[in-house]
Amino acid sequence: MSGFDCHTCQRSFRLFQHYQAHMIHSNSHHYCAQCNRDFGDEDAKQKHLRFSQNHFVCGPAQPVTRLTGQTGLFNQCAGQAGRRSALIQHFEAGTCVSGFNLEDVDREFSEYCDINQVFVRREWILPATQIDVLHSDTSGRFPCTSCPKLFRTGPELLAHLQSAKHKNRGFKAYTCPSPHCAKDRFYSLGNLLLHMETTNCNDSYPNDWFDLVDNYLLEAVRQTT
Repeated sequence: MSGFDCHTCQRSFRLFQHYQAHMIHSNSHHYCAQCNRDFGDEDAKQKHLRFSQNHFVCGPAQPVTRLTGQTGLFNQCAGQAGRRSALIQHFEAGTCVSGFNLEDVDREFSEYCDINQVFVRREWILPATQIDVLHSDTSGRFPCTSCPKLFRTGPELLAHLQSAKHKNRGFKAYTCPSPHCAKDRFYSLGNLLLHMETTNCNDSYPNDWFDLVDNYLLEAVRQTT
């Protein structure tokens, strides 16, 4: 095989962005895009996200970084994240002590930021799944009814159901508007921003498109936190 190989699935990809999209969205992988690492199960991936030095978990005890003349949890997170995609994925993962999460990102960006739907299909943004009772199978594991994945605990399954892949019932609500990639689609704003930062697509974006994130969405986070 040539290019970028997925040995688990015996597939090869000519472009890294296509390989990474496969790793992110395939049911056979538990992939951290920021670190380009695949994990054996979701529990191992979640432990990595919490404890790896490549990822940050904010907290009141950490020093606050001054960015825009303001101080607070938002500026602390923004200073540590460094990139737009890392900051938005931090919120989407539900690891920010501010409480701003995936549902908040989807709502604020689709309803108030991207009014002209340059990046997002508003009708594909749906409320997070609410489940009161989680049922295990005969082996004691918890199956996802929307994909083949199994989880060791109910909370792991619930976190999976509320993740970007399932939160909007499988719709890829976010689109890259660049002509370079034939309008690739993504489950979350964080994954779209990572795509924009790691490909040549951003060469074709007007600067005011990035303002939707920098000036509108992040201002909504500031107001919330």
